[in-house]
Amino acid sequence: MIIDLILNRIDSDAYSPREFYNIDLILDRIDSDAYSPREFYKEVQEYGGVFGSIAWDIARAMDVGAEEDVKRELCRYVLEQGYNPQICEYINSVNWL
Repeated sequence: MIIDLILNRIDSDAYSPREFYNIDLILDRIDSDAYSPREFYKEVQEYGGVFGSIAWDIARAMDVGAEEDVKRELCRYVLEQGYNPQICEYINSVNWL
């Protein structure tokens, strides 16, 4: 589900204090969990058959829109699916393109 993609990014951005001071852990995580707009886009498109227009709207915003368009579509998805609205705070705090 698209929410899993968003939550996975939240998880990969959250460093514990122990990790913050251990450069080896940070570099390992950056290498393995770095956000890739291309991968996110590809995975959103795979959900198009399940979520229909909202997945296509997110993908279209990534294709031809600006950063704010992507954030708007992601937040629309979160709210329409009944997920915690605070997720939108995170969505609006990072870049997706």
